[in-house]
Amino acid sequence: MRVSLRRPVTVLTGALTASVLGLTAAVVGEVAAPSTAYASSVGGAISRAEILNRAEWWIDTYGAIYSQDQADAKASVTGEKYRPDCSGFVSMAWRLPKDGGWDRNTRSLTSYGDTAGVPLDDLKPGDAILDSVDGHVALFHKWTDSSKTDMWVYEEYSTGDPGRHVVKSKSAYADSG
Repeated sequence: MRVSLRRPVTVLTGALTASVLGLTAAVVGEVAAPSTAYASSVGGAISRAEILNRAEWWIDTYGAIYSQDQADAKASVTGEKYRPDCSGFVSMAWRLPKDGGWDRNTRSLTSYGDTAGVPLDDLKPGDAILDSVDGHVALFHKWTDSSKTDMWVYEEYSTGDPGRHVVKSKSAYADSG
């Protein structure tokens, strides 16, 4: 069983469509103006579609920026700054508030919202997968097919490596705790 972190999620509406998935900033240093697709507030309810839109925007905008240094924080699409490591990335996608002035880490993510251990087969878009062996957290996007053997995840992985949208095997997650 894997720990999946779920955050309060609003009901999806017709106004929140896949057409917003193409949002990017023209220049890496600039943050695109918020659109109606980014309707959440820091610490408030957020739709699964918005979580995934925020994650995709971050990866497309910043590329290779992994850092565990709070001083390297980058602005999200809505302007709040988050540390560009795995837990800062998930905090950004979920639009979490700071924890004592700092971005949450893999231990403190579990203290916010609806945290539940769920089987990997029950993951939903926008859930986080916490690897208890490596202390790494990734954001679940979707299964590659109905067999649920491989999944798409968004993640900030390690220093010098780009943030990425990548396929990972369910068995690799199951084997790592």
